[in-house]
Amino acid sequence: MQSDNNFVDHTDAWIGGCDMKNEGTFEWISGSMNTDGVIFWTGGNPHSGGKKVDDQFNNFENNEPNSAGEEDCVAMRGGKRNNPAAVTSDGMWNDVACYSPNAFFIVEFDG
Repeated sequence: MQSDNNFVDHTDAWIGGCDMKNEGTFEWISGSMNTDGVIFWTGGNPHSGGKKVDDQFNNFENNEPNSAGEEDCVAMRGGKRNNPAAVTSDGMWNDVACYSPNAFFIVEFDG
């Protein structure tokens, strides 16, 4: 697909993590849609001391999160299998601008 404001040229998915409340501290958005969820990453970029919190799972790609610009939301990368020239890895995480278009999102529901 074309890459402009009307089209998405990848298959990334929003996964509900963000650092909107405190730059470099990523947490899961809670059921109340507030940014008061479980913190899973703190300190920003891994090269400047960023690290996972306790034993919380994270799957950030190599130099992510890098907070380049206004990158406050977490997306899971996808689509490399459809584009072998891509430099990203399917399933890895990236911090991206919250208002950039993504084709998919993942939602967790309590039973």
